[in-house]
Amino acid sequence: MSAARRLPSILLSTALVIVATAVWPLAADAATYDILVSASTTRSGATPLQGKTVSGTIYVFVSPETGITQVRFYLDDPQRTRTPIRVENIAPFDFAGTGGNGAAGPYGTTALANGQHTITAAIDRSGGTDVVTSTFTVANNVPPPPPPSGYSLQVSSAADRSSPTPVQGKTLTGTIYVFVSPATGVTQVRFWLDNPQMTGTPRQTENTAPWDFAGTAANGTANPFNAAQLSGQHSITAAVTRSGGTDVLTSTFTAGTSSGTVCSPVPCSQVKVALPYVLDFGQDHGKILDKNGVGTGFTWIDKPTSGTGYIPANLMTGTGTLQITTTAGIQYLTSNSLDNGLAVGIDAPSQVSLISTTLVNVPAGTGAGEQAGLWFGVDEKNYVKLVVVSTSTGPQIQYYMEVADATSGSNQRRGDCGSIHRAGRVLQLRRGGDRPGHRHTKLRRCVRKSSQRPGLPDLQLR
Repeated sequence: MSAARRLPSILLSTALVIVATAVWPLAADAATYDILVSASTTRSGATPLQGKTVSGTIYVFVSPETGITQVRFYLDDPQRTRTPIRVENIAPFDFAGTGGNGAAGPYGTTALANGQHTITAAIDRSGGTDVVTSTFTVANNVPPPPPPSGYSLQVSSAADRSSPTPVQGKTLTGTIYVFVSPATGVTQVRFWLDNPQMTGTPRQTENTAPWDFAGTAANGTANPFNAAQLSGQHSITAAVTRSGGTDVLTSTFTAGTSSGTVCSPVPCSQVKVALPYVLDFGQDHGKILDKNGVGTGFTWIDKPTSGTGYIPANLMTGTGTLQITTTAGIQYLTSNSLDNGLAVGIDAPSQVSLISTTLVNVPAGTGAGEQAGLWFGVDEKNYVKLVVVSTSTGPQIQYYMEVADATSGSNQRRGDCGSIHRAGRVLQLRRGGDRPGHRHTKLRRCVRKSSQRPGLPDLQLR
């Protein structure tokens, strides 16, 4: 499934088929620029911001100035997923802007909560872009520290949480299980990823023990979190509510990949499946697990450039359908943040492949492009899809193709399919072709059935 906007919640039986191809980026040249901080508007006496403890008014800038065409600054956003807080197009390149007389603009640290923060600078130059991140601590009128919390963030390599160690300072790879310990005396835990200020909605809220970062399965084991979808330094923050107040825990860790973990949460040996491959979602098919530890039968998560990727708490199967509760993820052009991009690997180049699925009780959506259906490709940048999409004129069937994150215009087609969002309406989708971009048979049909689920298997790959 690929979506410009995804449906809020949908019962569906769907296939995302991917030939697993890993392309590793070349290591970037070491950055030649640094983020400096000064106590003066003239930038005198400047020192690297990294590791500093600051208070009051500071003056932050990129140095040296030579060779730079633009600098984009981000605050507490090292992944640069939000809009820059400032863009500087001419030297000097000041975090808080530059005065008419060339003086650096002041930045008041009282606008920030005491504690750890980051400033990231994306520095454009003739040879490319350098990205520099500096971590610093704000300490304005710091009161005496509270007594140490009796709780901590722990990580285990097993769903039963055995042999845990503190998250702080660890390098984590592959499938991990993160939780708050001990479990006693706690009434609620709210978790945030890379958001130590705890702004906005928590990533996960747990109201009963055990207190798992990725949620808890029905059998009491911890749900997995796939650290392989991250890279570099990250943080997990937990607000632990107890009878005497709230403890806030933040642990930083480094995410990386190692041999055997790139295919997480399943072994690489399980990614490619033999055809025909049929999933009826009425039993435990193994492979990638849902929130209750039931196997969906899928073998790959299409890892987004931005976003979480695998969220087992939003998957439920085993009852004859696969239910996906969607996030605001998107897979369209260069915006690639689709979560739970479920897939299997097939030997596509050697054959003509037929992929079919059935969508049950498709919501009408808001007309803003929400969609669900079939996806076939090698990654988030190169694929074709056959979906039902919510438009301003009603639900339609769309066939769409992207190559290198760009629309392939000749392959955009839509057709009306009537009021397919009504209760009892079932949509069957099939897509055939030897590889993405070759338009063999594409059969789209809308059928009405009296039952909520058709008699045919929900997913078939041939």
